[in-house]
Amino acid sequence: MNVLPWQQDAWQGLVQRRNNNGMPHATLVTGAAGIGKHHLSLVVAQWLLCQKPTNDGACHQCHSCHLWNAGNHPDFILCEPEEGSRQIRIDIIRRVNAFIAQTPQISPCQVVVMRPVEVMNTNAANALLKTLEEPAGESFLLLETERFGSVLPTIRSRCQRLTLGLPPIELALQWLLSQGVVDTDARHALQRCQGAPLKALRWIKEGVGKTEGQLAEQLQQWSTDNLPLEAIASKWVKHEFSELIAWWYQLSCDLHK
Repeated sequence: MNVLPWQQDAWQGLVQRRNNNGMPHATLVTGAAGIGKHHLSLVVAQWLLCQKPTNDGACHQCHSCHLWNAGNHPDFILCEPEEGSRQIRIDIIRRVNAFIAQTPQISPCQVVVMRPVEVMNTNAANALLKTLEEPAGESFLLLETERFGSVLPTIRSRCQRLTLGLPPIELALQWLLSQGVVDTDARHALQRCQGAPLKALRWIKEGVGKTEGQLAEQLQQWSTDNLPLEAIASKWVKHEFSELIAWWYQLSCDLHK
């Protein structure tokens, strides 16, 4: 994995801090959805775990990098809500604490990536505080959030914040074109996704634009009495409620404009 073009400044700042022994043990990576927070966290994690790191990133050749690429690095944990849950619960944090208390097996350190940190409940947050304040040995925690204000103050105060902004539109467009996206599709997707390149790429690949077109057409048919409300409801109930709300909000904004 390589650093995304619009993350170069953030990356160089981390490299400089690491070279000067100033890399924070707990970093709170913030920014809008679809700009590459998780991508950068994984790039940094592999780099920290690498046995022969460079200023450009991990070497991709050492034993640690091979384990990383195989997806079973013993000194790395990805912490997310468990399937069927929307919260990061205390059991997960206890596993993280036990993991950090161990000695690294392969790499010079241990790395934990946690997302989205704003869904951590109070008990889990309290269990993590000591680890954030006094991490055992050489360990690093990378916490990701789209809603900085929703992160508990006790967590925010113990992390150093790294904010990732939206890239310039031309840079985002150039990146999408390099991914094989047609110019007109790339511009439309960026407009619909508020300029977030990774979100725009998913929007295209998952056919969200086509789905939104169908929703708009059904809504128009209902408004002209060409389609009963029950027929729309039977179709719309198959979609995620949050996705429908996001689409409706965007449509409303466009209509107002």
